[in-house]
Amino acid sequence: MTFEEAKQCLHNEMDQIEYDKYCAYIFQIPINENIHFTYYDRAWLYDHNGNLIDQSYSSEHFPFRGRPEYAIRFKRGDIVELLNAYCDESKFAIVYNTPPDIETAYKMNNRLKEEYGSLLNSTYDKYFLVYESKKFANLVEGDPLRLIKPRFEPPRNVVRYLNQCLQKAIKEYDEFIF
Repeated sequence: MTFEEAKQCLHNEMDQIEYDKYCAYIFQIPINENIHFTYYDRAWLYDHNGNLIDQSYSSEHFPFRGRPEYAIRFKRGDIVELLNAYCDESKFAIVYNTPPDIETAYKMNNRLKEEYGSLLNSTYDKYFLVYESKKFANLVEGDPLRLIKPRFEPPRNVVRYLNQCLQKAIKEYDEFIF
């Protein structure tokens, strides 16, 4: 199936699904390989109306060269929904740090190449988040393709709690990360 055929199929399915939906994906996977859906060459994320909202910028097969500024959808302090790997559950989180932009990744790649002979991989295309949990300031990585703008306004107490967690994380981690 071509990418255009996959997009048409996605839009047809989105129009026919009667239950509430959050998002949909198209994955480009290597041909003739039996792999898990999280191992892909490219991926595209669509919102509940079938509009493209993000895409992958690296994979297991391609180095990470940074995200264009327009592709860094969230900034520090933004509240997002963090989807689990199967996209059937989400939790609120607050952005602590964003993936590197192209200029920053270029500098990081040069330093890595000089010191270790390697380049950034897909693990660098991540947001750092503090998410809603019993632990205070629990810092986790968030795959950009698992983050969506909240469809509904988060409760005020959750927003207040996440902002408190962010402030604690800034105090605890800013001197160690980036």
